[in-house]
Amino acid sequence: MRFPDNCSLIWIDKCTLQFNDGSLEQVFSTKGKAQFDNGVGEVVTELQGLTTGSIIDQSFALATVKPLGISKAHFHQTIVEEYYILEGEIELKLDGKPHIGHPGSKFTIHPETTHQIYNTSTETPLTIFVRCNPAWVIEDFHEVIRPKE
Repeated sequence: MRFPDNCSLIWIDKCTLQFNDGSLEQVFSTKGKAQFDNGVGEVVTELQGLTTGSIIDQSFALATVKPLGISKAHFHQTIVEEYYILEGEIELKLDGKPHIGHPGSKFTIHPETTHQIYNTSTETPLTIFVRCNPAWVIEDFHEVIRPKE
């Protein structure tokens, strides 16, 4: 699957993504896919990529963050990540600076940028469609350990 660079994403349901430029409609299933649970409220399900054996130049995932959950602060040396907010409200810290998003928001995270996701809702899970270029690999996940305050 190739993801068009200049189109918007329309969220239909947990398994269906449709791009509004009319050139692509792709159905993803999360059944039987590799899941990564960070232990602090975020679960990432790879939809297509290296762990599914389907593509290598980019990967696609669905990240779900429970209410008031967070991701681990981290950066990638080579990967560019694009976050498309599908459901919920996000506070995304990029190199420590907060950015607020809601359904329809898009964020591009460049290599070497430390980033961390916060779901600011007390009730609604945060759902993010993630595109990585090149494809996500665990070897390019570099956790940032912050001292306790």
